Amino acid sequence: MIDLSRSKDAGQDIHKDTWRLFYRHVLEVLTESDDFIRDRSAAKGKMRFSMTENPAQTLIMADDFMTIAFPPDLPVEFGRLNTRENILTLARHFWRSSARVAGVHDLCMDIQDCLAWVNRHVVLQPGVESYPVTGGDKDAFNPLTERPAEGGMDNMKKNMLTTWAKNFFNRLKDTERKIFFYYDCEGLTHKAVSELMKKKANLSYQRDKIRDTLKSFLMELNWVSPEYETNEQDGRAFEFFILSLCDNLGSWVNFAEKG
Repeated sequence: MIDLSRSKDAGQDIHKDTWRLFYRHVLEVLTESDDFIRDRSAAKGKMRFSMTENPAQTLIMADDFMTIAFPPDLPVEFGRLNTRENILTLARHFWRSSARVAGVHDLCMDIQDCLAWVNRHVVLQPGVESYPVTGGDKDAFNPLTERPAEGGMDNMKKNMLTTWAKNFFNRLKDTERKIFFYYDCEGLTHKAVSELMKKKANLSYQRDKIRDTLKSFLMELNWVSPEYETNEQDGRAFEFFILSLCDNLGSWVNFAEKG
């Protein structure tokens, strides 16, 4: 559905996705404002914006964007946020904060990067929500932080979860296995993962895509997925699933590194 919503042949209902609506509104507001200069990247065809002429070409890591705090005086509910005044406030805050992160006085930012940052705090895509942020700059997706309740699960559930963990493991490509294992099993920092993967760009984006895939994968197991709250919810099941998945990933990564 995410890929379909971006296609030219998508139906009108798909185009009502709030991300796309917000993106179009942001473009309109920035175009009409005298504070911002819009520009299309010749290299990637991406729409960018700046607050200065001839801005510096500065690379900022995606993880650095996520350290930028959301303005406390702005609403986090999409319907109330999506106004001209609020969009201009957001854009100014994001641009100036990004410049501070980059250590420069002027730069040109991708509008999609701004929306990705907003989406960490405001739900722009129902059903494809980003994982919540807690503690300011900490990513809250850590399946091993919440310990299970006392008591064990029956063997039938364990066998089923073990199988599902193996199935998800088999769905992942080699690079995806390493990314998920380093980030979400070992809890390594972006810098550490970059050094292990010998790659700096695109890692956090791939990590988030894997997490979204995992959420979709678990939709059929409403008693396991933390996305649901039902009477049948078993708080221990998700952790058992993740631990089984991490065991599979850990064995594979250790073998791959030795090889």
